[in-house]
Amino acid sequence: DACHSGGIEIRSSGKAGGTQLTLNRLYQEAFKTSEGKVVLHSCDADEQSWELPDGSQGVFSKYLVDGLLGPADAQGDNDGVITIEEAYQYAHKQTVEHMKRDGRGKQTPVLSGKLSGKIPLTVSP
Repeated sequence: DACHSGGIEIRSSGKAGGTQLTLNRLYQEAFKTSEGKVVLHSCDADEQSWELPDGSQGVFSKYLVDGLLGPADAQGDNDGVITIEEAYQYAHKQTVEHMKRDGRGKQTPVLSGKLSGKIPLTVSP
């Protein structure tokens, strides 16, 4: 959740390393046909990224996390795997609607980059 984050460029930063994880079968299957790199920006290049009125977290972050708890898959294909596109679509819609009700300003999340296939983020609880 950063102001003007939609103006950030995506650049290749080399090879990623890490620990091998045991993943849910649905998650593993979803990764077989996915490739690419995308970035979820909390707002467009000329916008602010707003906090919730109580200051607890960013508006976009709240709806991204909320979506990962299940609603993002329910609005997508409801297959038990929440993809980056489903999470983004859910967070985008909820953020835009929240800011319309809130009245402090406009906040339009942006997805940038290239992806092929479905990139899974988590399994739906």
